Amino acid sequence: MPQRKVNCCCRNHPRPIFCCQRLECSKNEVVNPVVQGSFGFFNNTSIATYSQNESIPLVAVMSQGAGVSSTSAGGVLLSAGTYQITYFAQGRLLEDGEISVGLRLNGQEIAGTRLVQSGQSGEVKNLSQTVLFGIVEGSILEIVDLGEQNATFSLVSLYVVRV
Repeated sequence: MPQRKVNCCCRNHPRPIFCCQRLECSKNEVVNPVVQGSFGFFNNTSIATYSQNESIPLVAVMSQGAGVSSTSAGGVLLSAGTYQITYFAQGRLLEDGEISVGLRLNGQEIAGTRLVQSGQSGEVKNLSQTVLFGIVEGSILEIVDLGEQNATFSLVSLYVVRV
């Protein structure tokens, strides 16, 4: 009985990976998408005391992609999109009471971003939180001292990732 050649292209239907009969159809291209995320890390390592509702200026340490950049006033400029924001503040109370920080977007406090800790004069407190929210148009994000008592901040940082 004569031996039949098997068309391996039919076995690899619909897109042949390798065809032993015709090499020209053995073309399998894989295209990997390039995903470039937008993020920025900003901080302030200067030891300073800020008044209530005063913005704490931040300096850009590292950023990538479009949509996240620093402003000349120490804020963070964000384009429209959804962002995951992690912020941290370390401060020393100058008198008994509370230390508090929060986030403002275009001058308005963002609901759910206010962090408060009570303590005695001289105590160091760490405040940290991660939030997720959407922005419909370009906006300026700031971290703000919301405490009624004076506090000296030694480290404030903000990490913004566009998701």
